[in-house]
Amino acid sequence: MRAGLLSLLFPPRCAACGDLLRFEGFGGGEIPALCPGCAKQWASEKLQSCGRCGRPVCECRCLTEELSGAGCAGLCKLVYYINGRQPPVQNRMLYHMKNTADRRLAGFLAAELEAPVRALLREAGAAPEQTVLTFVPRSRQAVLRTGTDQALQLARALSARLGLPLQTAVRRRRNARRSQKTMRKQERRQNARRAYRLCRKTDLHGKTVLLVDDIATTGASMAAVARLLRRAGASSICCAAVASDDRNQSLGLRPPGVVQ
Repeated sequence: MRAGLLSLLFPPRCAACGDLLRFEGFGGGEIPALCPGCAKQWASEKLQSCGRCGRPVCECRCLTEELSGAGCAGLCKLVYYINGRQPPVQNRMLYHMKNTADRRLAGFLAAELEAPVRALLREAGAAPEQTVLTFVPRSRQAVLRTGTDQALQLARALSARLGLPLQTAVRRRRNARRSQKTMRKQERRQNARRAYRLCRKTDLHGKTVLLVDDIATTGASMAAVARLLRRAGASSICCAAVASDDRNQSLGLRPPGVVQ
């Protein structure tokens, strides 16, 4: 009743195109994150093939070069972030998530990630009682500007679905203000390694850690955090993101478990 009333007073919109979603009445059930048209496009984008393993991207575990070098066990992702053309549905969803504290979208993406993440943890031999979930934190300036930390929102929703404890293991350094998206590969790596620090008293000895972020471009940020998690004693690190950059679709990929 309450959800229906809120939907009537504040009509929900599609998280990708912004169109109003159809009001289903006071007993209409859960409100979707996407309109029918965007949902169809999203389903199609999930079936894009990885050029390395040949699987649909939503079933792919291939690591970026950075994540492979950090010794991660595998990377779950749902879609490829597409560069150089009119923004497709996933680009618009990611932009919306970065700029709006939309729990409905975070819940939808967590539900989409649940099955591939469970499969990756199973393949890594992770025992549920020895597994924790953490995230790549956003800068304080970005959180103040947008009102949200998209990786934290996604991690909370995924933690609830998986029944895994969520731990803030890493923080951004106060002077880490440069944006990764404008940098070249080597610059991303150097900037990321300076940007994060372990939280005090972080102890992950013997733990499998599920590391969550919204997008893995080169994977430099996730790799920098993964190295810190290793320093804190993590025995294995599995990664999950909504998207991987389309430059990773067929170039420079290595199968899981191959460490440079």
